[in-house]
Amino acid sequence: MNPFPESYRLFYHDNLSVNKNYNYSFYDLFRKKYAQHTSQLTNHVIKETEYQDVCETDNDEVRGVFIRPTIMFWLLNRYPEVTQAITTPIPPDEKNVLVLNWLTLFNLSDDDRDMIFGLYKGHVFIDDTFEVHPTRTYVMEMLLKDLGYNLDKVTFWTNCPTPDNRFEKSIIRHNWLHLQEYGRMLNETTRFKIPVFDDDKLLDYENKKYKVLSLNGHSTYPREYILKEAIKAGLVNKENNSNEMRYSMVDAWKKLPSHCWFKFPNRNEWVPRMLPNDADELWIRDRTSNSTWWEESFFNLNVETNLNWITPNVRLITEKWMKSILYLTPAFNIGEYPGLEEYHKYLGFNNYENHIDRRYDSIDDFATRCKTMIQIIKDTPMPDKKQWKMMNRIAIQNREHFYNFYIPELEKTFISTLLKKTYK
Repeated sequence: MNPFPESYRLFYHDNLSVNKNYNYSFYDLFRKKYAQHTSQLTNHVIKETEYQDVCETDNDEVRGVFIRPTIMFWLLNRYPEVTQAITTPIPPDEKNVLVLNWLTLFNLSDDDRDMIFGLYKGHVFIDDTFEVHPTRTYVMEMLLKDLGYNLDKVTFWTNCPTPDNRFEKSIIRHNWLHLQEYGRMLNETTRFKIPVFDDDKLLDYENKKYKVLSLNGHSTYPREYILKEAIKAGLVNKENNSNEMRYSMVDAWKKLPSHCWFKFPNRNEWVPRMLPNDADELWIRDRTSNSTWWEESFFNLNVETNLNWITPNVRLITEKWMKSILYLTPAFNIGEYPGLEEYHKYLGFNNYENHIDRRYDSIDDFATRCKTMIQIIKDTPMPDKKQWKMMNRIAIQNREHFYNFYIPELEKTFISTLLKKTYK
């Protein structure tokens, strides 16, 4: 059943090539504005001082393109009847909603921007549901206001919710990343989506050879700190075949090791490190997986993506967390802020408290939390068959909760909030 009003439409650009380049002057304005607000960030690891050096749309594929919003992966599969692609900057119907990819803001000419935020009378939904960087949305809102635009009919949709999922007035943070990833899974032809594996092989005790699997996509300061502590604890070896833990991590940015808040001896001997048959391309690695890695591992170690926000009252769970739920694998989850495991419980998931010591989750200091978790991983034995069967039941319940309650409730929340904000 379609919950939207009959005439309701969500207009979007489907990778529309309009300009030949990104708007460098606007991007430079944004970087300067971002730098003015980094002192507000409560990041528990390392303070940012500026936004990144390179424009995120500065490549041949998306240079000057009105990029398709990522939330459309879900909307086009669930409610295609309310979506409509357009080939102009603004829709012909001003009663409804223009869904605009956040990165498209850097590809708009000044005239395009004036048209969208000055002339268009409908609602503008700025979609940042792919990224996990709410601060950039926070700064973008201030910049657009400084430029004189009235944002009464503009909402920014991004990730990193509060622990109790409360919404702000115009920046609507929730786990929207999970909707767009779920949308990818619904479409048989979509590339680079989280695959589905065989339950029997995932649960089979006889398949297990390793205690922990750690698939962290690209290197970050928190992930490298965790790895450094795992090395000190003897959990990993240079051959990457330790029964305690195997990992796969690419080196995303060559400049990452410099200006670090901790020393990582002989880092180049440990990063990058890839498991056999892992994908080389960074973006693909976050979504694809090798089924054998999961079938052979009892636990998953998920070190979440960097997160910076203006209060510590924030949580982040990405597609990496989704994998442990979908692949029936108990996980150790850690991020730059405490309370991540507790947040999973708030969402209705069982976090294996009777089987995994979660005391690290409440430790505020990041380094101490990491060291405590690594020690717990080291002290946690591989489960015996009886314990593994009990954990299997929890894993199956968690996945059923994901499909039958969590995603449907997230969908309802998205739709009800969208209509409340955009439909009068």
